[in-house]
Amino acid sequence: MFRKSSNNPWISPSGFLNTGSFAQIGGTEPVGTRFQGMLGQTIVCSNADALKLSDTSVGTLYQGVYQLVKFNSAVARGALCFWDTLANNGLNDYEVTDVVTAAAVFKAGIAVCAMSNGEYGWIQVAGLASGLFRASVTSKVLGNLVVMTSLTDGLLDAIADATDYFDSVGDYKLTVGTAYELPADASVTRINLDLGSFVQNVVS
Repeated sequence: MFRKSSNNPWISPSGFLNTGSFAQIGGTEPVGTRFQGMLGQTIVCSNADALKLSDTSVGTLYQGVYQLVKFNSAVARGALCFWDTLANNGLNDYEVTDVVTAAAVFKAGIAVCAMSNGEYGWIQVAGLASGLFRASVTSKVLGNLVVMTSLTDGLLDAIADATDYFDSVGDYKLTVGTAYELPADASVTRINLDLGSFVQNVVS
């Protein structure tokens, strides 16, 4: 499924996936000039691969799929990102934002570090990820369903199994995955991403 990749994928000037953003890829030419086709590439990592690509002073990455994108808003580490279809009229530009509207809830992935508006970096689109939870998590239990807090908010929440959740219009759009560890208030904790809840934007 995730087949757009390179034998020598661009990571970042530091060699890590999560060391922050960079303005351009490879020298002075922007993405699309010198390195056409690099934007949108995906790489599949085992736990060992992800650890090698982790700046552990920022956080540890885990097995899964990572994708190179352009950020159209500043985001925090662990923020849920969305394909910015309203800004670029489609998915082909590989642009993401943490600002979402109910009209365009196209979940792209999780930001692996804090990023700046207009710069390039990596999101995690599948696997074991570290997500940012809301200030007051509803139910802090291992294995809970992890969801967005609303159709217009990209922060995460966790809810109990007994919650009658799918009773409102749009609720299914909110699902993200399951809690791999105990969710914590206003903190980044690990979640298993639900692949079916995200829009896979890759080209073979």
